Parts: sequence; C-alpha cells; structure tokens
Amino acid sequence: MSQQKKRPKAFYVNKAKKQKVEESSRLSINELKNSKEGIFVTANFLGSKCKSEIFRLFDEMYEKFYPQADIPQTGDVEDDIKNEIAELTQKKTFEAVDTTLNNIMFVLCNDEKINVTDFVAKIFEEIVSSKKRKTRFTQRILPVSHTCYASMSDIEKTAKAMLSGLFHNKIKMTYGIVYKSRNNTEMKKKRDEVIKLIAEVVTNKAEFSDVNTVNLDNPEYAIVVNVVKNIVFMSTIKDYYLHNKYNIDELTKNFPNTNSNRVGEDLAENSLDDDSSNKAINIVSIEKNEADANTETASDN
Repeated sequence: MSQQKKRPKAFYVNKAKKQKVEESSRLSINELKNSKEGIFVTANFLGSKCKSEIFRLFDEMYEKFYPQADIPQTGDVEDDIKNEIAELTQKKTFEAVDTTLNNIMFVLCNDEKINVTDFVAKIFEEIVSSKKRKTRFTQRILPVSHTCYASMSDIEKTAKAMLSGLFHNKIKMTYGIVYKSRNNTEMKKKRDEVIKLIAEVVTNKAEFSDVNTVNLDNPEYAIVVNVVKNIVFMSTIKDYYLHNKYNIDELTKNFPNTNSNRVGEDLAENSLDDDSSNKAINIVSIEKNEADANTETASDN
C-alpha cells in the first residue's frame, strides 16, 4: 500500500495566507452599530451547506423578484469585456456578517431596491404556494430593517426612527413585541425594560394608546427585537403569525414529503427557535418560551 505523498510546505503557507485574506474581508458584527438592513437567519448549525443554501435561495428569489437588465453590448470587444468585469467585481447583493455563533447568521442586503421586509415575505409566500420547503438546514428567516448598539439610548433612538411613521397617527392598529437576547447577559436582564421602552415609543407615551393596542394572539404588526452580543436587530413585521412566526420548520411540517427534507426532529425540537409559548400578564410582549433562554410571552394591561 503506497503512502500518501506529503504536501510541500508552500502549500500550507499559501493556504494560511488565503484564509487570512478571507477572514480579513469578512464583515464583523461590530460594523452593525450603525443601522443596516438585512436578513436574520437561524439554523441548528450553520455549516457550509446551510450557508450555501441560504445564498442560493436569496439569489434565486432576487432574480425572480428583482430581474436585472442584461449588459448592453457596445460592439467594442474591449468595452464589453470591461463592462462584464465591472459587473463581476461590483459589491455583492447579499453579504454575510460574521456573528461568530454557529447557529445565527446575518446577511446584509446591498441593493437599495430591496425592501427586506417585502423580500422575506415573498420568500414565504413562494414556499407556501409551491408547497416546497426550499431549504434543508435553515430554520428561521427574519427581515431586519434597523440595527444598533445594545444600549437603552440607542434602542430608543432606533425604535423612534423605525416606529414613528407607522404608529404615530389616528389609524387603529394592534401590535405585539417579540424580544430575545442571546450572548448578552445584561440585555437579557433588561428584557422588561426594553419592552416597556418600545411600547412607550409605539404609543408615544400614551398619546396614541387609544389607537395602538396590544394583541397577543394575532397582532397586525409584530415588533421583533433580537439582541446578539452587543448588537440589536429590529424590524416591524405585518401578519407575523400568517407564516408561523417565519419559522420554516413549523410552516412546512404538514407539506408532502417534508420529513425527508428536515435535518431531524430531535434537532428541531431542541433548537433555539422552538415555538412553544406560554402567556402571562403585565408585560407587552409576544415571544417564544425556550427553556435554555428562560424567556416567556407576556401582555400589557
């Protein structure tokens, strides 16, 4: 039996250099302190297959909902080549942000034409209409319209920017607040404080409390707040329950042949996105009850 040929030292040197370049070009979660739009993705484990299927799905839906015009041919070979090279080297439409967590990914949307809330809603509408899961490893896909640093002052400022235009009028609407903190003990302790703060922004400290009321069962708008480390991801989602809280596992569990597309029932049941929930009183909130995160759903008097 022949021994495997030993790779030359230069192979490992070049490999290390390549890895260093890739890591240096990867966006850091700290770059999200200034508000960004994107998509919040959770999975049982964000391996290479999961990441690949996410970008494949986003690219497919992007081409379907935002068709691009073909590059015009000038007739000049050199100009045509330059135009094609320029298109290839332009900024990617979707760009991953390194959260350093193995079950959460944030994907930036670099095309200003994309309304991330509408884009994600269309993805779920496509899943429902086609009766096809479209992903194997991904669990939840949430739009994110605003990000900020995880401090009370930044959260208040961002909430006002996100919510004032929608809620500060005399149109009657129902809302709920979904809050979850990961890898941030301080913000987990401030859960009630954050929920109260956002509720005050919605009602503008009681000015619009008569038209903006809480509905825990099926609100028109869910204000979704996810804290990951020192960054807050926020969005306002209409008809949040229509697509099972944007949980692909729950949405597709009754689809034909769905079980063959799932990673495994045990993993799904023990994942951070378990949708079991309980109700309590005195706090404006809609959120998942997860034993490992010690969260609970509550309402406001």
